[in-house]
Amino acid sequence: MSTNGTGVAARAALAAAAAAGAVVASGALAACRAREVPADAAPIAPEVTLAAADVQPVEYVDFAGRLRTARGVASVPERSRHAVAIEGPDGPGGSVWIADASRPAAAWPAVRGSRLTLERLGLAGLPPGEASRVALPAPVAPVGRPAIPPPSDGVTIYGTTWCGACADARAWFDARGVTYTFRNVEAGDADPTAALDAVRTATAVGAPADRVPVIDVAGKVIVGFDPVRLTSILGEPI
Repeated sequence: MSTNGTGVAARAALAAAAAAGAVVASGALAACRAREVPADAAPIAPEVTLAAADVQPVEYVDFAGRLRTARGVASVPERSRHAVAIEGPDGPGGSVWIADASRPAAAWPAVRGSRLTLERLGLAGLPPGEASRVALPAPVAPVGRPAIPPPSDGVTIYGTTWCGACADARAWFDARGVTYTFRNVEAGDADPTAALDAVRTATAVGAPADRVPVIDVAGKVIVGFDPVRLTSILGEPI
């Protein structure tokens, strides 16, 4: 009787140990699987494209610097096709998806952004306004679409003392009582980073960095003096 009791107890102990081991193994496997996909992993961004044949509503920036709506890329003026936006998976009111449709193609990849981003890219890609050529530091070639810096707090004009278009821009803001910061890209030690900051401001939104003025209006960049676009940005009647 004693031997049989011992055997039963031993078998019970072995069964309990096996069950405990299975629980531990199951827990370890679950933990391993959990580590394969971190809880804080960023969601995979959906792929969005803008098709040339599509006639869904698109948004773009016109030559005056205003947001416009059209039906499909074919309805967008060619000079405004470098930044065309559509609604993405977020739906109405969400982020827009911006594509560079300036080159002929069956479709163009779109990147997620805000309407402010669309305005900034659209403005920067329009033909420059009245400007003067000037030698500025060579920009560093970006990989893909350049990152867009955060908007500035006010108005900054990058220019020179001899540039007529720069003087016209300053006079235009003065006449409207709009305060601004003027930075001379040829100031040397007086403002050693002005030229490089002008280049960074222009190239960050894909604008040419070979002329002045470069005007930054709360993050919206215009190369050259264009009173129509400036009026549109400031919200005054044209």
